[in-house]
Amino acid sequence: MRTALLLGALGVCAALVACGGKSADGGADGTTITGEPGGSQPSASAGGGGGGAGPAVMHPSQVVGTGFTQATAIMAVGPNLYITTKATMMGGVLTQNGGLYMLPKAGGQALLLAADHRGASYTDLALDANGDVVVGTSDGRIMRVPMFGGAETEVMNGAPEIVSLATDTTHIYFAHAKGSVLAIDYTGHAPTLLATPGSTIRAMTAAGDSLYVAYESGKTGGLLRIHTADQTTETVAHTGVGLSGLSVMNDVAYLSNQAGDVLATKVTGGATSQIAKAQPSPFGVLADSSNVFWLSVTGANLWHSSHDGKTQAPIAEVAKAVASPHALAADNAAIYVLADSQVVRVEK
Repeated sequence: MRTALLLGALGVCAALVACGGKSADGGADGTTITGEPGGSQPSASAGGGGGGAGPAVMHPSQVVGTGFTQATAIMAVGPNLYITTKATMMGGVLTQNGGLYMLPKAGGQALLLAADHRGASYTDLALDANGDVVVGTSDGRIMRVPMFGGAETEVMNGAPEIVSLATDTTHIYFAHAKGSVLAIDYTGHAPTLLATPGSTIRAMTAAGDSLYVAYESGKTGGLLRIHTADQTTETVAHTGVGLSGLSVMNDVAYLSNQAGDVLATKVTGGATSQIAKAQPSPFGVLADSSNVFWLSVTGANLWHSSHDGKTQAPIAEVAKAVASPHALAADNAAIYVLADSQVVRVEK
């Protein structure tokens, strides 16, 4: 689409936009907000709750975006957040076209950059080396959209549903619903199969010279490392249960699993250490130079911990502000919590 739509609470207007950016499925309770993406508002954040090794000191938080219909993924780039959805409000009508939105981190009106012309959902997103946003679709395509709007182009089609995306300077990496991980270069050559580690790919991230894949196979899971230069693979960690989150920082992989653990392991392999345990459905792990962050989905709290796990505590209770929090993005100042319909900014 060559126009971007600015969606506000008071109406819809079309505007030409000059070209100049991670995830889970929809809310567990099936909540769908059919209002159009609007501006920021105070969150209903409250103190206390969650327990943990340290005292709960709640950080300032606010809802910075609302009305996204079945949001699926979020990414922070520069001053903006990029959000994909399963469906889109256009002209006050709910359509089953996946959407890509740009939302200011500080809050404001969301800009619809693209809506899928085939009526598929947008399932995940990443930023490519050219500064464009790449999105995966439920019908097995990868689309490229300029960061500030413009005509989208098809990179690839014909795969099963795309469930996860990652990028580096030379390739787009994607995992599909049948458990395989593939790579396609930016010139659009045929995809190369890298690995089929398990029946379900839970998360992927590219860091340094490698692609890291958190997977589930039956009742077990693991972390796979793929060396992108020669496409060799090695298993970094086996876990007794499936993984639900992944982040890599300074050669350490931080993981969450379905048993309620948050874990750390060297990407070169070795022992896995436990950062937190008995967490209610931990998900959406993110690490920075000082802390590890994760969502406790059942309790709807955002937690943080030191890298060694010695100090940990909830820092935001988002249950009253959003429904079904399920994905995170971050910058140097804040964590952004994505729910089925809203985005909450939590100060670090």
